[in-house]
Amino acid sequence: MRALRTLVGLSGLFATLAPGFAQVTHVVSASGGGSFREIRDAIAVANPGDTVVVRAGTYSNFVVDKGIAVIGESGTNVYGFGEIGVEIGPVPAGQTAVVRGITPFGLGGDDLRISNSDGHVHWEGNVRTGGTVRISDCRHVSVHQERAAHAVVVTNSTVLFTSCDFSLVPTRHLVFQPVLQCTDSDVTFAGGTIRGGSTSGVVPPVRLAGGRTTVTGDAQTSIAVAGSAYGPVAAIEVFGGELRLDPNVVVRGTGGAGTVSGPGAVVIEPIPWLRADVAASQLSTLIHAPGALRAHLLLSLSSVPSSTPLGSLWIGSRHVLLDSVSVPPTGSRTVAFTVPATVPLGVPVVLQCLVAQPAGFELSTPVVLTLDGP
Repeated sequence: MRALRTLVGLSGLFATLAPGFAQVTHVVSASGGGSFREIRDAIAVANPGDTVVVRAGTYSNFVVDKGIAVIGESGTNVYGFGEIGVEIGPVPAGQTAVVRGITPFGLGGDDLRISNSDGHVHWEGNVRTGGTVRISDCRHVSVHQERAAHAVVVTNSTVLFTSCDFSLVPTRHLVFQPVLQCTDSDVTFAGGTIRGGSTSGVVPPVRLAGGRTTVTGDAQTSIAVAGSAYGPVAAIEVFGGELRLDPNVVVRGTGGAGTVSGPGAVVIEPIPWLRADVAASQLSTLIHAPGALRAHLLLSLSSVPSSTPLGSLWIGSRHVLLDSVSVPPTGSRTVAFTVPATVPLGVPVVLQCLVAQPAGFELSTPVVLTLDGP
């Protein structure tokens, strides 16, 4: 009950730490039931801290270049017709842009493009099967519960992917491009799956070139080649930089190829990770830290990630301790909370664990999500 009371008390935390959020709410409805019929028109008048609520329907493509939240109901589709479906950036430093529940269709252009942002960009949504996600020149991007296909391309950016499923769409044509490609970036992939289809030719599901990529999760987390008639294919190619890989992650090549190939550095070691989901006003968390003694679950608002001796720190200096729990021999511990109805719409929070290991402390991978989700 102690943890439940703590989470209920978050209403006061939001009032103290996030006074700039939810200043004005603009409603968009294609059927005419709101103040605007197009998302782009509501964005044009919105100020940083405002929220744009979008009713289910079909809309034209749009650009978000300031710290607002765009929240779509289930069934909200956006079409670019040869242009980018949804474009986010540049978002200025010190601002947070949130887009949730939008399914973009580029129809000749990228479905989702996030670029040139010093501020925080948070995406929760479902890119259509066959879509392309492109992230470049961004300081702070978080992507939660995304289902994408065809290509996710990250360049010169810091990106956190949590509970995401990426897969190549089977077609009759060869696709000479990885499902996830990271270049000169700091990328974390925690939980989820990446799957390259049999039509991917001789390229792997994941290709890394420079920077640092961390992949962690449990046995349900996998990176795999579905099969190839064009010779052995490794699941991950590391051309440069460093790959940190948790041994619990299932990694499968094909045709006798190894799981990882290339001249880049590969470090295989246990990496504590955190999974979090919101459903029916319940926040469920899974702490996975084999061999750990205790885990301290922390929550804050958005904060610029920083490197520390304990790992990458995403929690802000002003935060709350949600709970402190022992970790059983299985290495996994589930903790659930009730989310109060007073939590502001579309405000992302950061969850991260400080894990006590026999040899000292380390940080888990974080999760960024909105608490008022479905």
